[in-house]
Order: sequence, then C-alpha cells, then structure tokens
Amino acid sequence: MKPRAALALALVLLWAVQAGAEPRIRGVRLEGVPASLQRTLRTEANALLDQTATDEHLADMVDRLAAAAEDFSWDVRLARTDGQADTTEVVFSAEPASHRVASVALTTRLEGPLDTEESWRLLRQAQSEGRPLRTVVGRRPHPFLIRLDELTIRAVWSKRGHRDVVVRSESSPVRGGTGLVDVFFRLVPGPVFTVGKVGVEGLPGPSEADVGLQARLTTRGGEDALFVRDNLETDAERLRAGTCQRGFARAQVSLSTKDDPTIPRVDVTFKVTPGPAHVVGSVTFNGDPVPESVRGALDVRPGVPWCPDALERTRKRILQWMQDHGHPDASVELAASPKGGAGPAGTATRVDVLIGVQSRGTVSVERVWFEGNRITRESVIRQLLTVREGDLFRQNEIDTSVQNLLRSGLFREAEARTLTGTGASGRFVVFTVDEQDPVAVDVLGQSLTLRNLDLTHWPEDVGQLSSGGALRGAGQDLTFLGRADYLGLRFEHRFLHEWLLLEAEVARRERAFGPVSETWFASELGVGVKALQNRLAIVPFVAFERSDLPSREGFADLPVKTGVATTLDFGAEARAELNVRDTERIPYLGLDTTVRFARAGGGLGTDVDRDLLDAAAAVNLPLGENDVGAHYILRVTGRFAQVFGVGDVPAHDRVTPTVRGYDTSAIAIPFEPPKGGDPDDAGLIGGERAASATAEIRIPIRPLRRNAFGPFIDAASVAGEGESIFDRLNVAAGVLYSFSFFAERLEGFTWLAYPFESKTSAKYFGAGVGGSF
Repeated sequence: MKPRAALALALVLLWAVQAGAEPRIRGVRLEGVPASLQRTLRTEANALLDQTATDEHLADMVDRLAAAAEDFSWDVRLARTDGQADTTEVVFSAEPASHRVASVALTTRLEGPLDTEESWRLLRQAQSEGRPLRTVVGRRPHPFLIRLDELTIRAVWSKRGHRDVVVRSESSPVRGGTGLVDVFFRLVPGPVFTVGKVGVEGLPGPSEADVGLQARLTTRGGEDALFVRDNLETDAERLRAGTCQRGFARAQVSLSTKDDPTIPRVDVTFKVTPGPAHVVGSVTFNGDPVPESVRGALDVRPGVPWCPDALERTRKRILQWMQDHGHPDASVELAASPKGGAGPAGTATRVDVLIGVQSRGTVSVERVWFEGNRITRESVIRQLLTVREGDLFRQNEIDTSVQNLLRSGLFREAEARTLTGTGASGRFVVFTVDEQDPVAVDVLGQSLTLRNLDLTHWPEDVGQLSSGGALRGAGQDLTFLGRADYLGLRFEHRFLHEWLLLEAEVARRERAFGPVSETWFASELGVGVKALQNRLAIVPFVAFERSDLPSREGFADLPVKTGVATTLDFGAEARAELNVRDTERIPYLGLDTTVRFARAGGGLGTDVDRDLLDAAAAVNLPLGENDVGAHYILRVTGRFAQVFGVGDVPAHDRVTPTVRGYDTSAIAIPFEPPKGGDPDDAGLIGGERAASATAEIRIPIRPLRRNAFGPFIDAASVAGEGESIFDRLNVAAGVLYSFSFFAERLEGFTWLAYPFESKTSAKYFGAGVGGSF
C-alpha cells in the first residue's frame, strides 16, 4: 500500500465495522498442557485459525481436545489481538481432572435433595427447546461447556416469559471415592411477564417506511404476548439497522420498560434518535486491484444512503472474492471519513470511504488428503472434488466439494479445513467424512440396499468375504426389491469413471387393471456420461419388456394392448442436481430435475410403437435458518408426463399421477364395460397426459436432527384423448412429519391428508419407515 494511502487510513475516523459480529480467530494458545502433548494438541487447535469465535466452534474444539487428552478438563477465554476489534486469540487452559460426570440434573429447588421426576421433565424441556446440553454422563466436567449449558437453560426459560431467570451450576462427588461427580443446575425462573403496550417513537419518516419497519418487529402486546428480553434486543437492533440503512448513520435506539404494579406486565417503548442524514461520497480503492464487476455490486457506492453496517458487508464481499481467487490470507481494511458540508440533496453529510486491499501473495493447493474414509476409496472421493493439487486456492471450490460429498449419499457428514503448507504460498486441504452405514432397509417399501460396494474386484481368498472391507468402497449400490407387485434387482455404479456411470435393472412387476392384473418382465441397461462431479448426467439406455394383460370383453374399446406383447425401448434420461444442502444434508436452495424420453418402435420386430416423455423438477427456496444450521424451506415440485402412441400400448405405459390423500390408482380415467357386458369389468385407466404439483414448507424440529414438520398441498390431473388437462383435477392438503432417530439408523415419514375431491376413494394416512445397519 502506498505511504500516502497508509497515512490516510491512519487518520480517518474508523466507524463500527464489525458491530455485533463474532471476531475472527488469528491465534490459538494452550495453557497447562504437558510438553508431551503440545504438538498433538497444537495440530488440533490450529484448525480454528481464521474461523469465527462462535460458541459452536469453540465447543467443538473443546470436544476434540478432550478426546486427544482425556485426563484434562478445559476452559476457554478470548483475548483481543493487536488492539483490533475484529480479531481475537483463543486461550485453551487445561487442568488435570480425575472426575467424570455420573449424572446431570436440573432442579428448581434451591437446596436439599433433587426430585428425579422434576429433573427429567426439566431436562427434556431444555433439550427440546434449546441447544443440546454438552455436559453428558461419562465425560469430564469441562468449565467452558458447563457455562454454555447455563446459558442454554437460561435462554429456554427467558423465551417462556421469565424475565429474571437465574441459573447456576454445582457439582457433588459421588460417595465411595469412585471418581464420579453429580452435576446439577439450579434454576430460579422467577415470575412470567407479559407485554402490555408497545410503542415506537422518533422514526424519521416517511410514514410508509416507518410502517414497514414496525411491521417487522417481533415484540407484540397482548395478554398472550410473553416478555422475551432477547426479542426486545433483536427488535431494537432491527429498528437501528433499518433507520441506518435509510442514511441515518448515527441512529440510536433506546429501550425503556415500565412494570405494571398490579400484574406482572411490562409496557415497552422503543425511542429512535435518527441523527443527521448521511450519503456516500467518494469510494477510493488502494492496494491490490478489485474488478469493476465486484465494485459495482458492493453496498458502498457513491450517491447511496450511508450506513456503517455496509462496511462489514462490503469487507466480506471483497474478502470472499479474494479467497475465491487464490488469496486466502488477504486483508481488507475499510475506513469512513465524514466531510463537512451538504450532500447532493442539500441536507445530507457526505461520507468518503477508503478501501485498502492487500492480497499477501497468491496461494495454491499443495496437497489434498482425507480422514474418516475407512472403506471408501480415495479415487471415488476425488471424483467428487473440484479442487486438485496444484490448483489455485479457491474457497468456493472447497465449499462446492463439501456439497458434492454430502450429495453423493456415501457420507453422513463432510467438512473441510485448511492448514498452512510447507511454504507461505501453499495450503493443505483436509476433507473429513463420516461414512454412511453399509445396509439400508425400507420396511414398507420392502427393499434392501447395499451401499458403497465394489463388485468388480473379488478377493483372491474367498475367506476374505467375511471381513467388513471386502467387496466395498467403490461407491456402487445394489438394491433388492421384494414386494409382491415389484420383485427385482437394481445396480448403480455412479463412479465407473470420472466421466461415466452405469445402471442396470431386472424386475418382474404387476399392476391391477380393472378386474385383472397386468404382469410384465422388464430389464434395462444404461451407460451415461456425467459432469460437474455427478451433478449433471445424461444416461442413454436400452430397455426390453414382455408384458401380459389378460383379455376381457370390457377392454375391447380401450387403447391398451391385451395378451402378450414385447417392447424394445431406446432413450435417454437427463438429470441435474443443482442444489445446496445444509448441515443435515437437506437441500435448501437450488433445483433438481429429471427428464426421461423413451422411444419404442414397432419396426424393430416388437409389438409396441410409442414415445414416452416424463419430466419432473423440484425447486428449493430457504425461508430462514435456525441456530443449528437447519433451514426452513419452501419446496415446490412439478411433473408432466405424456405418452404418444401409435396404436394400442401396454396398460402400464399409460401415465397415472399420484396424490397424497387418494388411493394410488385413483387419479386416473374411469372406464365402463360395453352395454350388456359384465359390470365387474369396470376400472380405471391411465391417460395420455398427466401433470402434478406440490408445495410444501419444511419446518425443522430442534434439537432433533433431520426431523421436521411440513404442511403441504398436492394437485394432480390426468387427461385422455381430446380432454383438457384440467378436466380431472384432484387436490389434497395435509401435513407431513419426517423423522430420524438413533443416529439416523431409523428414518421415515408419516402424513395426514384431506382430499377435496369426494367422488374418488380416499387414503387419509400414509407412512414410510426404513433403517440403516
């Protein structure tokens, strides 16, 4: 950076760049650790460097240090570094510990013996409404984790309207000198307060903006409105930030409360002091160049209302661009200098902004390695990575690689961390994975899936087949289906090659058609090409079917082929998985789509001549995120299918959509036997076209992982020749509960639905359950 620019940065008035943000960790120190463990624990602790000093990051590191040094209890404190408000040094202090936790209890009794039933009930409430408690039986009582648990319990009861919550922890040795201690938290909740009147004073106008800002407040008055101090602080910050974004850079919000002496009720008043208006004047860049495309997208631009909050967003945007272009150690400094005089409107104070960018050299990926892949081959994992040794370091490619690992279905968890390489210009990237269980069973679907197989390399010694690693690790899936109407075997090899995949299936299937059942034997083989680490794929396939539909008098006028018929299909299926997944592997942003086209030609010596098109897509939009990384999601799915037939086609080729709340075959076209025919020949037939759509909101349940409620609405329609697609519309609404228990070894869903079409048969309840072993 030029000397003049450095001098200017030193003289300007620094605004609150990181107000309310967690500091970034620039150093880690270990205290009380023996020399024999210093090197091992230092390697673990360095993984925190350049991360934010959140409670979650620090608690997770305490867990890792405790696993590496079991005979110590750990505490944590933060120490600011270099006088900067945005960086910190983390100090982990260890003390020899000879005790382990025998039990954890929560009580409202100030003294005396604990009530076991009360403790169980209170702990269950704390676990379900707050973060999971980190003080658990069998572990050392770590002071830092105990303090976090105190905050968790206090937050739970504060959200229930207890204004004056007090929580303190105590420990008591178990009698008999066993080296165990009972840890219990004493809770004094205090009375429940409600909110009476809520007032906002001093907003600068215009009234439309004021009304919109007040409408976003969480705090409301009323008999059922609980007094939650965290909500008040959040609303005060929301009012300040909203006023600041309108150009009132020095806006302040004071909060006053008034207790009603007759009942535990509080009147709340927010008083806004806007201060003078400000506008961005000049924006000057110094140091390393920033492209114009990035500058134009920043929140700080000449002429826009000025708010100091925009500095941090601008810093993160530039820093992200630098990290994505080979500069993980880049530093970005921003300073704002108010200038006297009027702005363009004659009333606003101009604020000039100076942005200094220092890249500190280009960094490349020196080495990539993996942890946790006990079975999975590195060659399989590398197919999912967008980063290679020798590449320019790009943080977005590392993040994309983690997403690909989560999307693959091979791993329950995946994360990446970076370490300093052999020199300043190199980085080591470590991907840590937790493999999925090898066997998955769908109880109601009556299928068994063997995951992550390697059927192409049989061991020379047959006795090795009894070992856990034999015939595993190549990412292949083998599924056995054992239903009465679907008996088959499906093989998928998505990692055949970096650019190739293989799929095959053989099955015997059966479906009711009027008074009889159609039976068909099907086999399919597809060899496809893939791109973007399995996110895109096109799979050309060939399929052979031999079907048999017993002839009935009522089928004579239907466009279905009776008797024995053979079908030879050539086609292709295109897939795209362009989504982002959260910490629970749930897609919360993006698009998934599948398009399948199959052509059966009678000129090839077979009996069926038709084309079949089937397209489906799902869009995921995040509506919010809770503090454990699970998202509230709006998911909209749609499907359209059409059969183009020349002559009659097998009955199962006719398209039939399904809707929750109706019987599986209910969304179809009814047909009647000819006049004077057997009335038992009546039934349902699929159409030439079918369409369906679903809108669902996923609401995660804390603290249960991968558990959620989801209200939904389904709609579907089917049309025959000459009919409109909307002539036979069926709609249902309901709620879905998806669950996951015992470390994801038991997963499933259940739903209740109400069908709005009364003329068709209903199915109000549905469920699915499966397990992994």
